[in-house]
Amino acid sequence: MQDIQNQKINEFFVSAFNNLLILEEAYLRKHCAADLSVREVHVLAAVKKLCADQKNTMANIAKFLCVSPGSLTTAVNTLVSKGYLERSYTPRDRRVVFIHLSAAGEEACVKHDEYHRQLVNAAAEKLSDKEVEILVGALDKVCAFTVEKAEKAE
Repeated sequence: MQDIQNQKINEFFVSAFNNLLILEEAYLRKHCAADLSVREVHVLAAVKKLCADQKNTMANIAKFLCVSPGSLTTAVNTLVSKGYLERSYTPRDRRVVFIHLSAAGEEACVKHDEYHRQLVNAAAEKLSDKEVEILVGALDKVCAFTVEKAEKAE
């Protein structure tokens, strides 16, 4: 890879990451609950995904988000107090804690999903069908790379 290509790719990652966070925060403030941070909404999204697979324990959520159990406990406590999450326990072992979305949490996830749909559709409108196909293929490879590197970092 040439130095100029390396520089362009780096600039893309830095710029895209920062700008996507700015856009997401602005959308959440305007269309979602103003008391939710991007990180908190991502916790809600993780709970939603893991609930669908019936893997919504604290341990599984922490692993999915790549955070410590203590960090997740702090986030969950905050989201429970804000009314977005609820806890439940198994009768056999009260050490196992399941996390569920409340009605407000479900609504926040719906709005967050809509943000992502709008973002992807708006970006795709700028590209031809062939460019979208190439982009999806390239992003699959970049995603696989980042997953592999993140797993090794753990």
